[in-house]
Amino acid sequence: MNNSARKSEEYVMLLSAFNLLNQQNELRLEQVKALTESTNIHVAQAKTQNDTISNKNDIIKNLEKQNAWLKKQIFGQKSERYIDIASEEAVLPGLELQEESLHSKEKEHIEYDRNKKKNKGSCTLKIPDDIEVVEIMKDLPPDQRYHVKTGEKLIEIGREIVDKLAVYPGKFYIKRFIYVKYAVPGNSLAGITQLPAEDSILKGSKFDESFMAYVVSEKLCYHTPFYRQHEKLQFDNIEIDRRTLSNLVKNIGTKLDPLYAEMKKAIFSQEYIHTDDTTIKMLVPGNGKTKETRIWVYEGANPNAPPYKIYEFTETRQHKHPKKFLNGFKGVIHADAYRAYVDIDADKHTPIIWSACWAHGRRKIFESEAGDLELKKTLLRLIRALFRCERVAWKHNANIRMDIRQKCEAPIVDAIFEIIKEKLRTEIMLPKENLTNAVNYLLKYEPNFRLYLTDPNIKMDNNAAERALRKIVIGRKNWMFIGSATAGKSMGILYSFVQTCRALKVDPQKYLEDIFRRLPGHPHKNLNELLPDQWQKAQIKK
Repeated sequence: MNNSARKSEEYVMLLSAFNLLNQQNELRLEQVKALTESTNIHVAQAKTQNDTISNKNDIIKNLEKQNAWLKKQIFGQKSERYIDIASEEAVLPGLELQEESLHSKEKEHIEYDRNKKKNKGSCTLKIPDDIEVVEIMKDLPPDQRYHVKTGEKLIEIGREIVDKLAVYPGKFYIKRFIYVKYAVPGNSLAGITQLPAEDSILKGSKFDESFMAYVVSEKLCYHTPFYRQHEKLQFDNIEIDRRTLSNLVKNIGTKLDPLYAEMKKAIFSQEYIHTDDTTIKMLVPGNGKTKETRIWVYEGANPNAPPYKIYEFTETRQHKHPKKFLNGFKGVIHADAYRAYVDIDADKHTPIIWSACWAHGRRKIFESEAGDLELKKTLLRLIRALFRCERVAWKHNANIRMDIRQKCEAPIVDAIFEIIKEKLRTEIMLPKENLTNAVNYLLKYEPNFRLYLTDPNIKMDNNAAERALRKIVIGRKNWMFIGSATAGKSMGILYSFVQTCRALKVDPQKYLEDIFRRLPGHPHKNLNELLPDQWQKAQIKK
Protein backbone atom coordinates (compact mmCIF):
# COMPACT_ATOMS: atom_id res chain seq x y z
CA MET A 1 0.00 0.00 0.00
CA ASN A 2 2.84 2.25 0.82
CA ASN A 3 4.49 1.34 -2.49
CA SER A 4 1.45 2.28 -4.56
CA ALA A 5 1.05 5.58 -2.65
CA ARG A 6 4.71 6.36 -3.21
CA LYS A 7 4.40 5.59 -6.94
CA SER A 8 1.36 7.85 -7.15
CA GLU A 9 3.25 10.67 -5.54
CA GLU A 10 6.20 10.14 -7.91
CA TYR A 11 3.86 10.12 -10.87
CA VAL A 12 2.26 13.38 -9.72
CA MET A 13 5.68 14.92 -9.24
CA LEU A 14 6.83 13.78 -12.67
CA LEU A 15 3.64 15.08 -14.23
CA SER A 16 4.11 18.45 -12.48
CA ALA A 17 7.74 18.60 -13.66
CA PHE A 18 6.70 17.75 -17.23
CA ASN A 19 4.02 20.45 -17.19
CA LEU A 20 6.50 22.94 -15.78
CA LEU A 21 9.03 21.98 -18.48
CA ASN A 22 6.36 22.23 -21.14
CA GLN A 23 5.40 25.71 -19.91
CA GLN A 24 9.04 26.74 -19.95
CA ASN A 25 9.43 25.47 -23.53
CA GLU A 26 6.31 27.33 -24.62
CA LEU A 27 7.67 30.48 -22.98
CA ARG A 28 11.01 30.03 -24.71
CA LEU A 29 9.23 29.38 -28.01
CA GLU A 30 7.30 32.63 -27.62
CA GLN A 31 10.54 34.42 -26.82
CA VAL A 32 12.15 32.94 -29.95
CA LYS A 33 9.15 34.01 -32.04
CA ALA A 34 9.30 37.51 -30.56
CA LEU A 35 13.05 37.65 -31.19
CA THR A 36 12.52 36.42 -34.76
CA GLU A 37 9.85 39.04 -35.42
CA SER A 38 12.08 41.70 -33.90
CA THR A 39 14.96 40.53 -36.11
CA ASN A 40 12.75 40.59 -39.18
CA ILE A 41 11.63 44.09 -38.30
CA HIS A 42 15.24 45.22 -37.93
CA VAL A 43 16.18 43.52 -41.21
CA ALA A 44 13.26 45.23 -42.97
CA GLN A 45 14.23 48.55 -41.45
CA ALA A 46 17.85 48.04 -42.47
CA LYS A 47 16.74 47.14 -46.00
CA THR A 48 14.52 50.20 -46.13
CA GLN A 49 17.37 52.34 -44.90
CA ASN A 50 19.69 50.83 -47.51
CA ASP A 51 17.10 51.50 -50.22
CA THR A 52 16.69 55.04 -48.92
CA ILE A 53 20.46 55.54 -48.90
CA SER A 54 20.72 54.10 -52.41
CA ASN A 55 17.93 56.37 -53.66
CA LYS A 56 19.54 59.35 -51.99
CA ASN A 57 22.86 58.44 -53.57
CA ASP A 58 21.14 58.32 -56.98
CA ILE A 59 19.54 61.69 -56.27
CA ILE A 60 22.93 63.10 -55.23
CA LYS A 61 24.54 61.78 -58.42
CA ASN A 62 21.77 63.30 -60.55
CA LEU A 63 22.06 66.61 -58.68
CA GLU A 64 25.84 66.54 -59.15
CA LYS A 65 25.33 65.97 -62.88
CA GLN A 66 22.82 68.84 -63.05
CA ASN A 67 25.17 71.07 -61.06
CA ALA A 68 28.09 70.22 -63.37
CA TRP A 69 25.91 70.88 -66.42
CA LEU A 70 24.73 74.24 -65.05
CA LYS A 71 28.30 75.26 -64.20
CA LYS A 72 29.36 74.37 -67.73
CA GLN A 73 26.51 76.43 -69.20
CA ILE A 74 27.49 79.47 -67.12
CA PHE A 75 31.27 79.24 -66.89
CA GLY A 76 32.34 76.51 -69.35
CA GLN A 77 33.12 76.57 -73.04
CA LYS A 78 30.15 76.66 -75.39
CA SER A 79 31.93 74.94 -78.26
CA GLU A 80 31.56 71.15 -78.50
CA ARG A 81 35.00 70.77 -80.06
CA TYR A 82 37.36 68.71 -77.94
CA ILE A 83 40.93 70.06 -77.78
CA ASP A 84 43.61 67.70 -76.53
CA ILE A 85 46.95 68.95 -77.86
CA ALA A 86 49.05 66.87 -75.48
CA SER A 87 47.59 63.59 -76.73
CA GLU A 88 50.22 60.89 -77.19
CA GLU A 89 48.52 59.08 -80.06
CA ALA A 90 47.92 60.66 -83.43
CA VAL A 91 44.38 60.32 -84.78
CA LEU A 92 45.39 60.92 -88.39
CA PRO A 93 48.57 59.40 -89.81
CA GLY A 94 50.96 62.05 -91.04
CA LEU A 95 49.44 64.82 -88.91
CA GLU A 96 51.41 64.14 -85.73
CA LEU A 97 52.63 67.17 -83.83
CA GLN A 98 56.38 67.58 -83.92
CA GLU A 99 58.07 66.88 -80.59
CA GLU A 100 59.69 70.27 -80.42
CA SER A 101 56.31 71.98 -80.87
CA LEU A 102 55.14 70.51 -77.55
CA HIS A 103 58.05 71.93 -75.61
CA SER A 104 59.51 75.36 -75.29
CA LYS A 105 62.18 76.20 -77.85
CA GLU A 106 65.44 77.95 -77.15
CA LYS A 107 65.08 81.67 -77.51
CA GLU A 108 66.93 83.42 -80.30
CA HIS A 109 67.24 87.10 -81.12
CA ILE A 110 65.33 88.13 -84.26
CA GLU A 111 65.21 91.61 -85.80
CA TYR A 112 62.29 92.65 -88.01
CA ASP A 113 60.30 95.69 -89.12
CA ARG A 114 56.82 96.05 -87.69
CA ASN A 115 53.91 98.02 -89.10
CA LYS A 116 52.96 101.05 -87.09
CA LYS A 117 50.11 100.31 -84.71
CA LYS A 118 46.82 101.96 -85.58
CA ASN A 119 45.63 104.77 -83.37
CA LYS A 120 43.12 103.76 -80.74
CA GLY A 121 39.58 104.26 -82.01
CA SER A 122 40.42 103.86 -85.70
CA CYS A 123 38.14 101.70 -87.83
CA THR A 124 37.99 100.14 -91.27
CA LEU A 125 35.23 101.55 -93.47
CA LYS A 126 34.34 100.12 -96.88
CA ILE A 127 31.85 102.06 -98.99
CA PRO A 128 30.71 101.69 -102.62
CA ASP A 129 32.11 104.03 -105.27
CA ASP A 130 28.67 105.28 -106.35
CA ILE A 131 27.46 106.31 -102.90
CA GLU A 132 25.87 109.75 -102.73
CA VAL A 133 28.21 112.48 -101.48
CA VAL A 134 26.83 115.67 -99.93
CA GLU A 135 29.52 118.35 -99.74
CA ILE A 136 29.42 120.81 -96.86
CA MET A 137 31.84 123.69 -97.36
CA LYS A 138 33.48 124.96 -94.16
CA ASP A 139 35.15 128.28 -95.12
CA LEU A 140 36.18 131.40 -93.22
CA PRO A 141 33.91 134.42 -93.71
CA PRO A 142 35.56 137.20 -95.81
CA ASP A 143 36.03 139.46 -92.80
CA GLN A 144 38.06 136.76 -90.99
CA ARG A 145 40.56 136.10 -93.82
CA TYR A 146 43.21 138.33 -92.17
CA HIS A 147 46.03 137.40 -89.80
CA VAL A 148 45.12 138.09 -86.18
CA LYS A 149 48.43 139.78 -85.25
CA THR A 150 49.84 141.28 -88.46
CA GLY A 151 46.56 142.06 -90.21
CA GLU A 152 47.90 140.68 -93.51
CA LYS A 153 45.38 139.16 -95.94
CA LEU A 154 45.24 135.36 -95.99
CA ILE A 155 45.32 133.33 -99.22
CA GLU A 156 44.00 129.81 -99.81
CA ILE A 157 46.79 127.19 -99.82
CA GLY A 158 44.76 123.96 -99.88
CA ARG A 159 41.75 122.06 -98.63
CA GLU A 160 41.38 119.31 -96.02
CA ILE A 161 38.69 116.74 -96.80
CA VAL A 162 37.06 114.74 -94.00
CA ASP A 163 34.50 112.06 -94.97
CA LYS A 164 31.89 110.76 -92.54
CA LEU A 165 29.24 108.12 -93.17
CA ALA A 166 25.74 109.56 -92.63
CA VAL A 167 22.15 108.37 -93.01
CA TYR A 168 18.79 109.90 -93.89
CA PRO A 169 16.06 108.99 -91.40
CA GLY A 170 13.31 106.75 -92.79
CA LYS A 171 10.74 108.84 -94.60
CA PHE A 172 7.05 108.01 -94.95
CA TYR A 173 4.82 109.67 -97.51
CA ILE A 174 1.38 109.32 -99.08
CA LYS A 175 0.95 107.98 -102.59
CA ARG A 176 -2.04 109.81 -104.00
CA PHE A 177 -3.49 108.16 -107.12
CA ILE A 178 -5.66 110.54 -109.14
CA TYR A 179 -7.76 108.73 -111.70
CA VAL A 180 -9.05 111.03 -114.46
CA LYS A 181 -12.61 110.17 -115.50
CA TYR A 182 -14.01 110.62 -119.02
CA ALA A 183 -17.58 110.59 -120.29
CA VAL A 184 -19.53 111.30 -123.51
CA PRO A 185 -20.96 114.85 -123.37
CA GLY A 186 -24.71 114.82 -123.00
CA ASN A 187 -24.90 110.99 -122.86
CA SER A 188 -25.00 109.76 -119.29
CA LEU A 189 -25.91 106.24 -120.39
CA ALA A 190 -22.51 105.82 -122.10
CA GLY A 191 -20.88 105.45 -118.70
CA ILE A 192 -17.55 106.63 -117.38
CA THR A 193 -14.12 105.67 -118.76
CA GLN A 194 -10.94 105.71 -116.68
CA LEU A 195 -7.81 103.63 -116.13
CA PRO A 196 -8.35 100.51 -113.98
CA ALA A 197 -6.91 100.40 -110.49
CA GLU A 198 -3.49 98.83 -110.16
CA ASP A 199 -3.24 95.24 -109.00
CA SER A 200 -2.59 94.91 -105.29
CA ILE A 201 -1.88 91.91 -103.12
CA LEU A 202 -4.51 93.25 -100.68
CA LYS A 203 -7.32 94.89 -102.61
CA GLY A 204 -8.74 97.98 -100.99
CA SER A 205 -5.89 98.27 -98.50
CA LYS A 206 -4.82 101.70 -97.26
CA PHE A 207 -1.18 100.58 -97.30
CA ASP A 208 1.16 100.56 -100.27
CA GLU A 209 3.26 97.48 -101.06
CA SER A 210 6.37 99.38 -99.97
CA PHE A 211 4.91 99.87 -96.49
CA MET A 212 3.80 96.23 -96.33
CA ALA A 213 7.34 95.09 -97.20
CA TYR A 214 8.75 97.45 -94.58
CA VAL A 215 6.55 96.06 -91.80
CA VAL A 216 7.27 92.42 -92.73
CA SER A 217 11.03 93.02 -92.93
CA GLU A 218 11.10 94.85 -89.62
CA LYS A 219 9.22 92.00 -87.92
CA LEU A 220 10.83 88.91 -89.46
CA CYS A 221 14.23 90.10 -90.62
CA TYR A 222 15.19 92.50 -87.82
CA HIS A 223 12.91 90.97 -85.14
CA THR A 224 11.16 94.24 -84.32
CA PRO A 225 7.83 93.48 -82.58
CA PHE A 226 4.72 95.44 -83.49
CA TYR A 227 4.70 97.52 -80.33
CA ARG A 228 8.16 98.88 -81.22
CA GLN A 229 7.11 99.54 -84.80
CA HIS A 230 4.07 101.33 -83.44
CA GLU A 231 6.36 103.47 -81.30
CA LYS A 232 8.70 104.29 -84.21
CA LEU A 233 5.72 105.36 -86.35
CA GLN A 234 4.56 107.65 -83.57
CA PHE A 235 7.84 109.57 -83.82
CA ASP A 236 6.69 110.52 -87.35
CA ASN A 237 3.21 111.44 -86.05
CA ILE A 238 1.68 108.35 -87.69
CA GLU A 239 -0.84 106.43 -85.62
CA ILE A 240 -1.42 102.79 -86.63
CA ASP A 241 -2.90 100.35 -84.16
CA ARG A 242 -0.79 97.29 -83.37
CA ARG A 243 -3.72 95.03 -84.20
CA THR A 244 -3.85 96.62 -87.65
CA LEU A 245 -0.15 95.85 -88.20
CA SER A 246 -0.69 92.29 -87.01
CA ASN A 247 -3.67 91.74 -89.33
CA LEU A 248 -1.72 93.27 -92.21
CA VAL A 249 1.11 90.73 -91.88
CA LYS A 250 -1.34 87.87 -91.33
CA ASN A 251 -3.31 88.69 -94.48
CA ILE A 252 -0.19 89.14 -96.62
CA GLY A 253 1.15 85.73 -95.63
CA THR A 254 -1.98 83.92 -96.78
CA LYS A 255 -1.74 85.62 -100.19
CA LEU A 256 1.76 84.23 -100.73
CA ASP A 257 0.63 80.62 -100.31
CA PRO A 258 0.85 79.78 -104.08
CA LEU A 259 4.46 81.04 -104.27
CA TYR A 260 5.21 79.17 -101.02
CA ALA A 261 3.98 75.94 -102.65
CA GLU A 262 6.22 76.68 -105.64
CA MET A 263 9.25 76.99 -103.33
CA LYS A 264 8.31 73.69 -101.69
CA LYS A 265 8.33 72.01 -105.12
CA ALA A 266 11.75 73.52 -105.80
CA ILE A 267 13.12 72.13 -102.52
CA PHE A 268 11.74 68.67 -103.24
CA SER A 269 13.47 68.69 -106.62
CA GLN A 270 16.85 69.05 -104.86
CA GLU A 271 16.53 65.53 -103.35
CA TYR A 272 18.43 66.55 -100.20
CA ILE A 273 16.83 68.34 -97.22
CA HIS A 274 17.90 69.57 -93.78
CA THR A 275 15.08 69.60 -91.23
CA ASP A 276 14.58 70.46 -87.55
CA ASP A 277 12.01 72.16 -85.34
CA THR A 278 11.73 74.47 -82.34
CA THR A 279 9.06 75.83 -80.03
CA ILE A 280 7.08 79.07 -80.16
CA LYS A 281 4.27 80.23 -77.89
CA MET A 282 0.77 80.87 -79.17
CA LEU A 283 -1.87 82.92 -77.36
CA VAL A 284 -4.87 80.90 -76.21
CA PRO A 285 -8.13 82.79 -76.81
CA GLY A 286 -10.11 83.82 -73.75
CA ASN A 287 -7.78 83.39 -70.78
CA GLY A 288 -4.69 85.35 -71.90
CA LYS A 289 -2.40 82.33 -71.48
CA THR A 290 -0.10 80.77 -74.04
CA LYS A 291 0.56 77.22 -75.16
CA GLU A 292 3.58 75.64 -76.80
CA THR A 293 3.46 75.16 -80.56
CA ARG A 294 6.11 74.25 -83.14
CA ILE A 295 7.74 75.70 -86.19
CA TRP A 296 9.68 73.44 -88.55
CA VAL A 297 12.36 74.29 -91.08
CA TYR A 298 13.07 72.39 -94.30
CA GLU A 299 16.17 73.66 -96.07
CA GLY A 300 17.43 72.53 -99.47
CA ALA A 301 20.70 70.64 -98.97
CA ASN A 302 21.85 70.10 -102.55
CA PRO A 303 25.22 71.89 -102.82
CA ASN A 304 24.50 72.84 -106.44
CA ALA A 305 21.05 74.37 -105.82
CA PRO A 306 19.70 77.57 -104.19
CA PRO A 307 19.48 77.57 -100.37
CA TYR A 308 15.69 77.61 -100.17
CA LYS A 309 14.30 77.58 -96.62
CA ILE A 310 10.71 76.54 -95.91
CA TYR A 311 9.24 77.26 -92.46
CA GLU A 312 6.03 75.52 -91.43
CA PHE A 313 3.90 76.21 -88.36
CA THR A 314 2.04 73.43 -86.52
CA GLU A 315 0.14 73.46 -83.23
CA THR A 316 1.69 70.17 -82.03
CA ARG A 317 4.81 68.06 -82.54
CA GLN A 318 2.91 64.99 -83.66
CA HIS A 319 4.58 62.66 -86.14
CA LYS A 320 1.91 63.33 -88.73
CA HIS A 321 3.14 66.86 -89.43
CA PRO A 322 6.61 66.08 -90.88
CA LYS A 323 5.21 62.97 -92.54
CA LYS A 324 2.52 65.05 -94.24
CA PHE A 325 4.97 67.73 -95.36
CA LEU A 326 7.44 65.17 -96.77
CA ASN A 327 4.72 63.29 -98.63
CA GLY A 328 5.86 63.14 -102.25
CA PHE A 329 9.52 63.79 -101.49
CA LYS A 330 12.15 61.37 -102.78
CA GLY A 331 15.64 61.63 -101.41
CA VAL A 332 17.67 62.12 -98.23
CA ILE A 333 16.71 64.04 -95.10
CA HIS A 334 19.29 65.26 -92.59
CA ALA A 335 17.80 65.26 -89.08
CA ASP A 336 18.15 64.11 -85.50
CA ALA A 337 16.61 60.85 -84.28
CA TYR A 338 13.07 62.19 -83.95
CA ARG A 339 10.74 59.20 -84.09
CA ALA A 340 8.87 60.44 -87.16
CA TYR A 341 12.08 60.45 -89.23
CA VAL A 342 13.09 57.03 -87.89
CA ASP A 343 9.68 55.64 -88.91
CA ILE A 344 9.94 57.21 -92.37
CA ASP A 345 13.39 55.67 -92.83
CA ALA A 346 12.17 52.25 -91.66
CA ASP A 347 9.16 52.28 -94.02
CA LYS A 348 10.28 50.34 -97.10
CA HIS A 349 7.43 51.84 -99.15
CA THR A 350 8.66 55.41 -98.57
CA PRO A 351 11.47 56.59 -100.90
CA ILE A 352 13.09 58.66 -98.14
CA ILE A 353 16.38 57.88 -96.41
CA TRP A 354 17.35 59.43 -93.09
CA SER A 355 20.94 60.56 -92.54
CA ALA A 356 21.88 60.89 -88.86
CA CYS A 357 23.65 63.98 -87.54
CA TRP A 358 27.19 63.50 -86.21
CA ALA A 359 27.04 66.86 -84.43
CA HIS A 360 24.02 65.61 -82.48
CA GLY A 361 25.84 62.40 -81.55
CA ARG A 362 28.93 64.36 -80.53
CA ARG A 363 26.80 66.64 -78.34
CA LYS A 364 25.44 63.65 -76.41
CA ILE A 365 28.98 62.44 -75.70
CA PHE A 366 30.24 65.92 -74.87
CA GLU A 367 27.46 66.58 -72.34
CA SER A 368 28.02 63.31 -70.43
CA GLU A 369 29.78 64.29 -67.20
CA ALA A 370 30.14 60.84 -65.62
CA GLY A 371 31.30 57.42 -66.79
CA ASP A 372 34.46 56.32 -68.56
CA LEU A 373 36.22 59.63 -69.21
CA GLU A 374 38.94 57.97 -71.28
CA LEU A 375 36.30 56.53 -73.60
CA LYS A 376 34.72 59.97 -73.82
CA LYS A 377 38.05 61.60 -74.72
CA THR A 378 38.82 58.96 -77.34
CA LEU A 379 35.44 59.29 -79.05
CA LEU A 380 35.59 63.10 -79.05
CA ARG A 381 39.08 63.06 -80.55
CA LEU A 382 37.98 60.69 -83.31
CA ILE A 383 34.85 62.72 -84.09
CA ARG A 384 36.97 65.88 -84.12
CA ALA A 385 39.18 64.20 -86.74
CA LEU A 386 36.07 63.41 -88.80
CA PHE A 387 34.98 67.04 -88.87
CA ARG A 388 38.48 68.19 -89.79
CA CYS A 389 38.57 65.80 -92.74
CA GLU A 390 35.09 66.87 -93.78
CA ARG A 391 36.05 70.55 -93.83
CA VAL A 392 38.84 69.70 -96.24
CA ALA A 393 36.58 67.44 -98.32
CA TRP A 394 33.98 70.18 -98.92
CA LYS A 395 36.63 72.43 -100.44
CA HIS A 396 36.83 70.08 -103.42
CA ASN A 397 34.47 68.60 -105.99
CA ALA A 398 32.29 65.53 -105.45
CA ASN A 399 34.81 62.99 -106.75
CA ILE A 400 37.66 64.21 -104.55
CA ARG A 401 35.23 64.52 -101.64
CA MET A 402 34.26 60.86 -101.95
CA ASP A 403 37.93 59.88 -102.23
CA ILE A 404 38.75 61.73 -99.00
CA ARG A 405 35.81 60.13 -97.23
CA GLN A 406 36.72 56.60 -98.26
CA LYS A 407 40.44 56.89 -97.55
CA CYS A 408 40.44 59.11 -94.45
CA GLU A 409 37.00 59.19 -92.84
CA ALA A 410 35.73 55.62 -93.30
CA PRO A 411 38.59 54.13 -91.20
CA ILE A 412 37.85 56.64 -88.41
CA VAL A 413 34.14 55.76 -88.46
CA ASP A 414 35.07 52.06 -88.31
CA ALA A 415 37.32 52.77 -85.33
CA ILE A 416 34.57 54.66 -83.49
CA PHE A 417 32.05 51.85 -83.71
CA GLU A 418 34.66 49.15 -83.04
CA ILE A 419 35.72 50.92 -79.83
CA ILE A 420 32.09 51.22 -78.70
CA LYS A 421 31.31 47.56 -79.45
CA GLU A 422 34.47 46.34 -77.73
CA LYS A 423 33.67 48.46 -74.67
CA LEU A 424 30.14 47.06 -74.40
CA ARG A 425 31.38 43.52 -75.02
CA THR A 426 34.16 43.46 -72.41
CA GLU A 427 33.04 45.89 -69.70
CA ILE A 428 29.86 46.82 -67.87
CA MET A 429 28.56 50.36 -68.38
CA LEU A 430 25.93 51.68 -66.01
CA PRO A 431 22.65 51.84 -67.93
CA LYS A 432 21.54 55.19 -66.48
CA GLU A 433 24.72 57.10 -67.29
CA ASN A 434 24.59 59.72 -70.02
CA LEU A 435 27.71 58.31 -71.68
CA THR A 436 26.04 54.90 -71.92
CA ASN A 437 23.00 56.49 -73.55
CA ALA A 438 25.29 58.40 -75.93
CA VAL A 439 27.21 55.35 -77.18
CA ASN A 440 23.99 53.33 -77.44
CA TYR A 441 22.53 56.17 -79.54
CA LEU A 442 25.45 55.95 -81.98
CA LEU A 443 25.29 52.16 -82.08
CA LYS A 444 21.53 52.00 -82.55
CA TYR A 445 21.62 54.18 -85.67
CA GLU A 446 25.00 53.07 -87.03
CA PRO A 447 23.78 52.62 -90.65
CA ASN A 448 22.34 56.16 -90.63
CA PHE A 449 25.60 57.60 -89.27
CA ARG A 450 27.55 55.79 -92.00
CA LEU A 451 25.22 56.91 -94.78
CA TYR A 452 27.11 60.13 -95.61
CA LEU A 453 30.14 58.03 -96.63
CA THR A 454 28.18 56.67 -99.59
CA ASP A 455 27.01 59.92 -101.23
CA PRO A 456 29.14 63.06 -101.84
CA ASN A 457 26.08 65.34 -101.52
CA ILE A 458 25.07 64.15 -98.05
CA LYS A 459 26.33 66.26 -95.15
CA MET A 460 27.67 64.59 -92.01
CA ASP A 461 25.69 66.95 -89.75
CA ASN A 462 22.42 68.86 -89.61
CA ASN A 463 23.93 72.17 -88.51
CA ALA A 464 22.35 74.02 -91.45
CA ALA A 465 18.84 73.41 -90.06
CA GLU A 466 19.93 74.45 -86.56
CA ARG A 467 21.38 77.69 -87.96
CA ALA A 468 18.13 78.34 -89.82
CA LEU A 469 16.17 77.97 -86.58
CA ARG A 470 18.36 80.49 -84.76
CA LYS A 471 16.43 83.22 -86.59
CA ILE A 472 13.27 81.95 -84.91
CA VAL A 473 14.99 81.72 -81.52
CA ILE A 474 16.23 85.32 -81.75
CA GLY A 475 12.85 86.51 -82.99
CA ARG A 476 10.77 84.87 -80.25
CA LYS A 477 12.87 86.64 -77.60
CA ASN A 478 11.52 89.88 -79.03
CA TRP A 479 7.95 89.27 -80.18
CA MET A 480 7.39 86.62 -77.44
CA PHE A 481 4.36 84.85 -78.93
CA ILE A 482 1.98 84.66 -81.89
CA GLY A 483 -1.70 85.51 -81.71
CA SER A 484 -3.34 82.59 -83.53
CA ALA A 485 -2.77 79.53 -85.71
CA THR A 486 -3.53 81.61 -88.82
CA ALA A 487 -0.89 84.13 -87.77
CA GLY A 488 1.56 81.28 -87.21
CA LYS A 489 0.96 79.88 -90.69
CA SER A 490 1.39 83.32 -92.27
CA MET A 491 4.56 83.90 -90.28
CA GLY A 492 6.00 80.59 -91.50
CA ILE A 493 5.28 81.53 -95.12
CA LEU A 494 6.82 85.00 -94.82
CA TYR A 495 9.81 83.70 -92.86
CA SER A 496 10.52 81.34 -95.77
CA PHE A 497 10.99 84.21 -98.23
CA VAL A 498 12.74 86.60 -95.84
CA GLN A 499 15.35 84.06 -94.69
CA THR A 500 15.90 82.68 -98.20
CA CYS A 501 16.60 86.24 -99.34
CA ARG A 502 19.10 86.70 -96.53
CA ALA A 503 20.87 83.48 -97.51
CA LEU A 504 21.14 84.80 -101.10
CA LYS A 505 22.35 88.26 -99.96
CA VAL A 506 19.15 89.81 -101.33
CA ASP A 507 17.48 92.75 -99.56
CA PRO A 508 14.21 91.19 -98.27
CA GLN A 509 12.37 94.53 -98.30
CA LYS A 510 13.15 95.25 -101.97
CA TYR A 511 12.26 91.69 -102.97
CA LEU A 512 8.97 91.63 -101.08
CA GLU A 513 7.87 95.03 -102.37
CA ASP A 514 8.39 93.92 -105.97
CA ILE A 515 6.72 90.54 -105.41
CA PHE A 516 3.71 92.12 -103.70
CA ARG A 517 3.14 94.26 -106.80
CA ARG A 518 3.69 91.56 -109.40
CA LEU A 519 2.15 88.44 -107.83
CA PRO A 520 -1.57 89.27 -108.35
CA GLY A 521 -1.21 89.59 -112.13
CA HIS A 522 1.62 87.10 -112.72
CA PRO A 523 0.81 83.94 -114.75
CA HIS A 524 0.48 80.96 -112.44
CA LYS A 525 2.54 78.73 -114.72
CA ASN A 526 5.49 81.11 -114.40
CA LEU A 527 5.42 81.51 -110.62
CA ASN A 528 8.95 80.12 -110.35
CA GLU A 529 10.16 83.40 -111.89
CA LEU A 530 9.25 85.12 -108.60
CA LEU A 531 11.34 82.84 -106.38
CA PRO A 532 14.21 84.72 -104.69
CA ASP A 533 17.05 83.21 -106.72
CA GLN A 534 15.26 83.74 -110.05
CA TRP A 535 14.30 87.28 -109.03
CA GLN A 536 17.94 87.97 -108.16
CA LYS A 537 19.12 86.77 -111.59
CA ALA A 538 16.52 89.00 -113.30
CA GLN A 539 17.71 92.03 -111.30
CA ILE A 540 21.32 91.41 -112.30
CA LYS A 541 20.37 91.35 -116.00
CA LYS A 542 18.63 94.73 -115.75
